[in-house]
Amino acid sequence: MSDQINIVRSVKDLRNLASQGQEINFEQIAFEGWPLVEIKIYGDKYHGEITPEVAESLYEFSQSLKRAYAAFKYGVPKVSALKGNDAAIFEGLTFTVGEGCTEIAGKFSDAFQKMGLDIASEAFQHMNSEHILILLIALGVITIGGYVGIRGYAKYKDTELSKRQVDAQVDTVKATGDAIKDALIASREDANKAIAALPAETRQRVYMFGDQVDDGYEKVVRAAGDAERIDIGINHLTKEQIEDIAHKDPVTTQGKSEIKDPVIIHGITKNPDKRIVTVTASSARYPSRPLTLKYIMFDGLDTQAEENLHEALRHSSTKRALIDYQALLNANTGEFERGTLQDVGDLISYHKESSDDEEE
Repeated sequence: MSDQINIVRSVKDLRNLASQGQEINFEQIAFEGWPLVEIKIYGDKYHGEITPEVAESLYEFSQSLKRAYAAFKYGVPKVSALKGNDAAIFEGLTFTVGEGCTEIAGKFSDAFQKMGLDIASEAFQHMNSEHILILLIALGVITIGGYVGIRGYAKYKDTELSKRQVDAQVDTVKATGDAIKDALIASREDANKAIAALPAETRQRVYMFGDQVDDGYEKVVRAAGDAERIDIGINHLTKEQIEDIAHKDPVTTQGKSEIKDPVIIHGITKNPDKRIVTVTASSARYPSRPLTLKYIMFDGLDTQAEENLHEALRHSSTKRALIDYQALLNANTGEFERGTLQDVGDLISYHKESSDDEEE
């Protein structure tokens, strides 16, 4: 085996290593400058200064990264779940503040160096080095904010859909060149392919990792809710998007639950700009409020599931749909908060009484 040190400065470098088809000694990989978290905040209060609220949110962001790794490695999104030398992975994380706008940069090279060694030596011994490298691609792109504002890891398997989503996002920023769009498309496509190649259980851990990182970024955006624009990596949030996030009441949720449930479909709303379909339904499992479930247009459901969904809406007074969905539940009440529709199966006939909705 060669003693050559492999330098990783980008997703491309990881992809090239993974394509070599040979086992890699992770002690011979050196991360330099990647992944790099870059947050730029524009507005009257943000000219090289950092507010107390943003300073606190950066601490919360670092905690979210620890929870993300705990969720990925142990399936529990809590800092207290980290064991042994896990915490050492995140030692030395620092943020620097630049001038002009408030530009915040955090280098995660050392953390990923340790993370790669940890995954290779302990956490996922059953995986070969190629799988570990593509796993690091996915985790790296998520960490640098590759999905900020989209919330859908590996959902954009269709390249054209991904390009349309990127165009819609990037068009909100003036004077943005094609190179930026190409970089954003390429990073997401690399991550999507990497996630899709992982075993199902590992893929689910990546989703959990991403949810925690997203929550960390959301805390930073909420702390700068009066900003005119926020750039996270090569993603851009407009004032309207910032306000939507900043004014949304935060809800503490527990881990995702996979649920199969017969429901009554009340509405289907499509948002072509965001490529999102929202389904409203009612369930005996959560009687206190309607279910709001979303999925990615053209990609979230297959043709038969879509047909079943629309038939269930047309016959909502006599038929329930047996659906599979992933639910986020309120950690305090156990009630449904939001969810992702994954499949729509058979329709089940029921009789609606004139006085109530119960079955005979």
